[in-house]
Amino acid sequence: MRMLNSKYWILTFIFLLLLFRLFPIFLPAWQTKETYQIDMSRSIAHENLKFFKQNVSFIQDFKNNVFLSSPPRPWTEDFPLFNFFAAIVMKVFQTESLLTGRFLSLAFFILGTFFLYGFTKRRYSKDIALWATFFWSVSPITMNYSIYFMAESAMVSSFLGVLYFLQKYLDTNQKKFFALSIFFGMLVPAFRYYGALLWIPLLLWFLQERSWEFQKKTWLEITLLCGIPALIPAFWLGYTLIAIDNPIHAQWHWGNWTHFLLSSFEYYDRMFQRISKYSITYLGFIFLIVGTVIRRKDALLMGGIFMMLLSMGIFTEGHDINPYYQFKFIPFLSILASVGLVAGVRWGAALRLTPMLPPVLLVLLTFLAFRQTYKELRYDSSGMVLGHALKTHTNPKDRVLVVQDIPDPGAFVYGDRSGWLQDIWQFNPNEVPDFIDVIALRLSVDHLKKFEEKLSTYSFQWRIQAPLGRHQKCGMIDFFFEKCPRTEYVLAITKK
Repeated sequence: MRMLNSKYWILTFIFLLLLFRLFPIFLPAWQTKETYQIDMSRSIAHENLKFFKQNVSFIQDFKNNVFLSSPPRPWTEDFPLFNFFAAIVMKVFQTESLLTGRFLSLAFFILGTFFLYGFTKRRYSKDIALWATFFWSVSPITMNYSIYFMAESAMVSSFLGVLYFLQKYLDTNQKKFFALSIFFGMLVPAFRYYGALLWIPLLLWFLQERSWEFQKKTWLEITLLCGIPALIPAFWLGYTLIAIDNPIHAQWHWGNWTHFLLSSFEYYDRMFQRISKYSITYLGFIFLIVGTVIRRKDALLMGGIFMMLLSMGIFTEGHDINPYYQFKFIPFLSILASVGLVAGVRWGAALRLTPMLPPVLLVLLTFLAFRQTYKELRYDSSGMVLGHALKTHTNPKDRVLVVQDIPDPGAFVYGDRSGWLQDIWQFNPNEVPDFIDVIALRLSVDHLKKFEEKLSTYSFQWRIQAPLGRHQKCGMIDFFFEKCPRTEYVLAITKK
């Protein structure tokens, strides 16, 4: 099916979408999660690549008393493989940490793109593979988080490597491909522990494919495929339970699900938005429904839907706050949407509809995706500006307290300083210990007015007021031409 040489249209759009990712790579850090990764990777690099020296240089105010301990402190939420890779690149090439992590994330995304295409082409068809790769590339969630200094791209791309090599093993029965699938399977939870959820559709698919062979080697394969990768999160969980200042001692990622499932319609609405317009757009969601009906007996894809429901409903708290938790859904959504789209185009060809249908769909889907993409690209540069000021106006050994209205350790990361981070709503000048040398402020103008009395006893060493906060939602075109207004922020460095 030529579809007006649609493969050339699709490949062109995929290339342009990959090229577009170079634009936001050079912007300031967006996510608090990014600043954590930068800080931890730096600490590993500074400690001569000692794997377990993953520290952060700030104490955040979620603790009962923010001043009880001193930075740096261990942070053990995830097995530090991604940070270790970034630290190696930083150490070898003497590169800047933020760009190192972002280019590493993009490299994994490109690798995952090839794995997705190769797997889908082998299992389904070339047309479905091309469109699945397009949906994967254009998704607003992957458009953003594929270039963040975060491990999500590496985790999902490694899982796509498992699918690719496992499909080759099922086709050829060559043991080397099975070994490669186990290798990439080990990487999945090593990058992000909740990647273990991806074994739900993987196991269902493998059981379906091998269902005609009830031989001992089949069960050995299942044990190896699931057991070996599970060793990494099991080991890391054991380590974190005895680590000092372990952040997950009393905060497992499952526990508040009854509130979401039984008491909050808003949560259902938000999750629908995430798996439709923020993943494959509303138009793509229509094709997803068609694809789900067509492939309703496919254990892998239906297992993916089941995994999504479990992840959003019971496991992995924070889906409503952090869109990157939905990154692992995109391969399944992309394949199902492409199945429905290819079926729709074939029906259109049978009815002798316009041959321009594929390029029209490409343009329309890209436009809809970009309308959502820019909303996650609205960076806040105030942390970067304050960090640069800290580097200029303070000494490396100064003990710094950063007070701000939106918790974000970016000032420590950009300033290469260590200290404490406190929310303005909990800040009390009379409780600041004497050992604090510098108090830095990062507040919106409106919030500063409410707390001016609290700050009246401090002398300002440096101060700036400018539109440095996050861009307002003012439209995709205005955003890309830098016409979106930004929140007015006051940044200051004070001493008693």
